[in-house]
Amino acid sequence: MYLEISGRQTGKTSRLVEHAASELTRNIHNSGYTMCIVSPTIFRARHIRELIKSQFNTKINNMSLNVIPELHYPKIKTSTTMIQDRGLGPINMYYVDEFAFIPSDNLAMYGRAYYCTTPNGDHEFTLNMLEHCRWTGEYIVSYDISREFRQNPLLQSDVEEFDDFCIEHELEMYPHPFEVIEKKFGVRHIKKHKL
Repeated sequence: MYLEISGRQTGKTSRLVEHAASELTRNIHNSGYTMCIVSPTIFRARHIRELIKSQFNTKINNMSLNVIPELHYPKIKTSTTMIQDRGLGPINMYYVDEFAFIPSDNLAMYGRAYYCTTPNGDHEFTLNMLEHCRWTGEYIVSYDISREFRQNPLLQSDVEEFDDFCIEHELEMYPHPFEVIEKKFGVRHIKKHKL
């Protein structure tokens, strides 16, 4: 299980796409391998699926075809729910984008799942995931909002909401992934998250 709770515009979906494409590449010989992209809207889930397919094709094109005897194009389903009775069939891996915006009764905690979100909307599942990961020792990833985002007066309510969530739930953040934070004598070292 992977859990990321990060600020807006921190690259959550890009990391999800990269991980999913790598997962598909690792399972390229498994004709029955199926993953499901879960997102608040089916349009968003389908968009993410296309990004994953593109990244997957790039990875395949970079592989030596002499090493790969038989390739299977993986099945990538899309949904707005993780509930099995909706005709999804057996799923090997779930990728759940912006799960805080999906009603809690449409979500489930699976070990073979990648969850990422910005805290907002329904916090019930987010808090359950945090508690579960802390209890089981799963690693929790969190990236801070960028300095540019923080300095924008129009986005202050988003910044305050994210900061309040992190403080209240003791979520320690890495610096924004696209910014280098320098100190007087070099780059700041990042502390590991509390678990």
